[in-house]
Amino acid sequence: MDGTSSDSQEIRFIDYIRVIIKRKKLIFLVFLVTLIGVAIFSFFSPKIYSVELVLKIGSLEGSMLESPTQVVGEITENIYSSLLAEKTGIAEWQYPKIKPRNPAGTNLVELKMDSAAPQELKGILEQVGSAIVLAHQEKIKTRQDLIQNSIKTKESQIKLTESDIESTKNKNTLTEQDIEREQVKMKYLEAEKKILEDKEKALEQTMPYQQLSQQVTGSLFILLDVREKLNSKKQEIENLYLTVNSLRRLAEDGNFRLSTLKAERENLENEVNSFRISLASIEPTKIVKAPIIHGKPVRPQIVFNLAVGAALGLFLGICLAYLKEWWQNNRAKLVL
Repeated sequence: MDGTSSDSQEIRFIDYIRVIIKRKKLIFLVFLVTLIGVAIFSFFSPKIYSVELVLKIGSLEGSMLESPTQVVGEITENIYSSLLAEKTGIAEWQYPKIKPRNPAGTNLVELKMDSAAPQELKGILEQVGSAIVLAHQEKIKTRQDLIQNSIKTKESQIKLTESDIESTKNKNTLTEQDIEREQVKMKYLEAEKKILEDKEKALEQTMPYQQLSQQVTGSLFILLDVREKLNSKKQEIENLYLTVNSLRRLAEDGNFRLSTLKAERENLENEVNSFRISLASIEPTKIVKAPIIHGKPVRPQIVFNLAVGAALGLFLGICLAYLKEWWQNNRAKLVL
């Protein structure tokens, strides 16, 4: 049974080949007509050229001005169509479609258009690219102005801080000078005190106080006078100690304020440097590949069209050959 089925399939296949050989002229004719028709169509079809522009999306303080996918979405949704209509005078519905694309992992946006009027496309793409660049420039300008104003404010604060530093330094210098003067006075008073103490000691050794208290002599008055002057010197020295300590506390406060002001100035300078780095790191959006017209048209693709036409003509010819063969074999049955 299997052998019979195999023989039947072989006979059927040979019949197919026999039909193709029998109707080869018809198949060739259909093939040739189809091929010629496709060739004529391709030859007389308008040549479609491709125009391409590439944008590089800029960055601001480490972040892109706008996501490339967002730019692609805006172009796809014809956000710039009204602007282009105003600048070019071409109605929105007449625009060839812009095909935007963001290559994966890049900050590039490719804009591509196909048309039989490439020069017109070139102008449209230039307008779209310029519109995007201008919109991003406005964002950069706004941020630059804010940073510049911040830098000016910080620089003014630095000048005021430096003025305070100089003023504090001068006050500290005067305080140190006052301390030195008071210490010099203290040395003199200490020396006078030493002299008076020695004088008192000498008087007490020559005339014990018990004897002096029983006598009213000139030596007693001298001793009392020395002791009075000694007490006065001690009080002056004590007062000077208090004054020096007060001045030293004042100097410490001045030094602390000076350190605080210097730290504040350093922080302000760091902020200014940070702002300047931000300014320097700004990268504007730019057109890295100006619109160019490719030398060869993208359509019609004559070789591709001829290959498709040949395949189609061969298929139609074979189908027509089988159809004609079937008609001849079954025409009598159909008429009856």
